[in-house]
Amino acid sequence: MIGFIGVGVMGEPICRHVASKSGKEVRAYDIRREPLERLKQHGVAPAESVREVAQKSEFVFLSLPGAPEVKQVCVGRSSLLMHMRPAPTSSI
Repeated sequence: MIGFIGVGVMGEPICRHVASKSGKEVRAYDIRREPLERLKQHGVAPAESVREVAQKSEFVFLSLPGAPEVKQVCVGRSSLLMHMRPAPTSSI
């Protein structure tokens, strides 16, 4: 599954494109519900939290307005870094 956090002016169309072209399930989170509702018609499942996206995704796209928002999403108790699944090991 692909995770997407931040579906505002830039993130919403990017998320929609990823959902339509990737062939994978896409789950998105945003603090606003309106873009998540619009993305449902394109097959994007809304997530209830950053934690949910982190726990269910193989990788996560971020489309956030600035450094404070990136820091809030990436570090701390409910953050991506605390809840992401381990990366698969490669057999190269």
